[in-house]
Amino acid sequence: MKTKIKNIFMIFVLLVSMFIIINPANASSSNDYGALSVKLLNQDPDPANPGEYVELRFKVTKSGNDVIENVKFELKPSFPFSFDNSDSPIKEIGNWYGNSDEEEYYTLYYKLRVAEDAIEGDYEIKLIQKINSKSDIEKEFTIRVDEKKNPKLNIGYVKTSPAKLIADYDEGLVEVEIVNNGESAAKQVVIQMNLPEEFTESFGYSSKVNLGTIDSGSSKTAKFYIDTKTGLKSGNYQTSLELNYKDDTASNGDRIKKLELPFDIKVFGRPEYKIENYVAKPTTEGKKSSISFNVKNIGSRSSDTTSVQIFKDSSQPFEFVDKSDFIGSLDVDETGQVKFDYKVKSDAVAKECKLKLQIRSVIDGDVIVEDETISVTVNEKKGLISSNMGTYFLYLIILIIGGLLGMKLEKSRFKKNKK
Repeated sequence: MKTKIKNIFMIFVLLVSMFIIINPANASSSNDYGALSVKLLNQDPDPANPGEYVELRFKVTKSGNDVIENVKFELKPSFPFSFDNSDSPIKEIGNWYGNSDEEEYYTLYYKLRVAEDAIEGDYEIKLIQKINSKSDIEKEFTIRVDEKKNPKLNIGYVKTSPAKLIADYDEGLVEVEIVNNGESAAKQVVIQMNLPEEFTESFGYSSKVNLGTIDSGSSKTAKFYIDTKTGLKSGNYQTSLELNYKDDTASNGDRIKKLELPFDIKVFGRPEYKIENYVAKPTTEGKKSSISFNVKNIGSRSSDTTSVQIFKDSSQPFEFVDKSDFIGSLDVDETGQVKFDYKVKSDAVAKECKLKLQIRSVIDGDVIVEDETISVTVNEKKGLISSNMGTYFLYLIILIIGGLLGMKLEKSRFKKNKK
């Protein structure tokens, strides 16, 4: 009985030994997966840049001396990573004998494309181990993605000249600084300013400016000349810049970019004036007289200083003592008095004359001018005779004297003939 049991045991050992000899790889199959270890060595660049390539390097090591056959790895990317013709997702190692040491290991190299519209963040990517016909083992690794290195154009500052833009102002200057906060240059930058209806571009100037290239971390300033309409109220007026530029970091079919940047143009109140209680007494040639009136600030802002100047045409018969009168500061609804003394020239003729007034204000160092027109009447000189009547009277005296002389001569001839 013992011999029979011993024979059966020997047969069992022989069968197991034959099985191991026939299929040595299967003898270590229980350790295949646990024997391999994968580590992400690095990504280059780190973090990856949208629209560019990223290179991944994995280090694969093996523990134990058992043989592992048909070792493969497959990288399965998901958004924002993908393969193109520059690389393949499957890497074959083949049969692996012996234990790894400092020099005996495998490096897996992959080159992936990062989508242009990838946003900054950490993304998971799967690396699959394939060994013979066994079930695949998936492992996830984290890949970092940076913000896209493209131009990022923004408004740095908005400056106007005058510093406090007001209504009814011609050729006001608006300066807008365009800053590139991105990591690549914006090329062929062209800016169009879209003005609200309360503004117009100044005559002879364009609302489109070509700035050329704005490098990363630099800025350029666009200048626009505008006119403000009469009666424009104070407040913020929404305006925008439409930018067109070339982005070389984009794909070939989408390199021309468009961008709209809104901003406000601030309009301040201004002093405005009304002439009240105007007095200009009619006068005659050679006489002194004066013009007087009040100037009232009916605007929405006080003036630092206010003065009035009077202008006459060279043909007008006036001689002014002073051609300007200084009022000083005028608050809203405050009134200032103005007076001009003058003399009418002796050769003046009777007529109504139009004179020009300029009311000049200074606010924050800027000069504002309003034009007004006034009338002065020159009458005929009153008295026994006027200048024209004097001329006629002189002609009459000459005619009378001439007539008397003629009569006397005629009488003398008559006496001579009678003798």
